[in-house]
Amino acid sequence: MDTDIELGFTATDLELIEALVFDPSSEPMYCSFRAYLQWPDELPTGISPEGYDTLCDLWIARACRYHGLKLHRSLDSNTFARVWDRAIAQGIKWPGFSRLELSEKDREYYERMRQQKDPFD
Repeated sequence: MDTDIELGFTATDLELIEALVFDPSSEPMYCSFRAYLQWPDELPTGISPEGYDTLCDLWIARACRYHGLKLHRSLDSNTFARVWDRAIAQGIKWPGFSRLELSEKDREYYERMRQQKDPFD
C-alpha cells in the first residue's frame, strides 16, 4: 500500500472528524456532481477546505469500493483507493467507515438518484 499520500486534514480537522458520532438512523443525501452518498453525521462543521476535499475523496472511494459506483474514465480510481487506504492505516475515526454496506432503503435511494439526469451533463 502506498502510504506516502498526504491526507488534507489539519489537526483541527481530525479533532472535528473524530468528535463526530455515528447515527445509524440518519438519512443519506446524494451528491449528483460526484455520484456518492453522504450522511449528515459524516461532515463536521468548521472543517478546512482541504479537509472537505479529502472527505469528498473518501466518499467517492467508498462509493466505488462498497456501493458499486463505476468511476468516469477520466478519474483515477487508484487515487481514491490510496486516500481510503491511507485514512484506514492512520486509524482515523470517521462515521463514514461504518457505512460499508447500504441498507435496502439507502440502496434504492442511491439507485433512484443515479438514474436521474445529471444537471452538470
